[in-house]
Amino acid sequence: MSTLINVGFGEVIGREFSYGNVYEEHRHNQEHEKDNATTSNTEDKQHTLSAEVELEMKGRLIDGISLTIIGLFLLLIHLFSRRWIETESERLDSLRKLYLIAGLVFFPLSLLVL
Repeated sequence: MSTLINVGFGEVIGREFSYGNVYEEHRHNQEHEKDNATTSNTEDKQHTLSAEVELEMKGRLIDGISLTIIGLFLLLIHLFSRRWIETESERLDSLRKLYLIAGLVFFPLSLLVL
């Protein structure tokens, strides 16, 4: 989902916000071409900046959609498997709910810190 959010921000805020690395690589390639133009006359086919950004956007969009679909599929498998295995008393246990809430708070915070 973060990849899809990144693509969305690129469309709303500006493409350089989400695809700054493409802009940097393009500038680096242009500088490299200028340096090589004086020493050799070989021409490589280079994509324009807009084509490179479009290609990067489409790649990230495909990655984001496919990872989201895979994640939703795994979530559904997890939820249905848990319902099938758990008993009614395990679902209603207060200590278990506290453990799950603590996990939901601790793990994202530790991920952000790391």
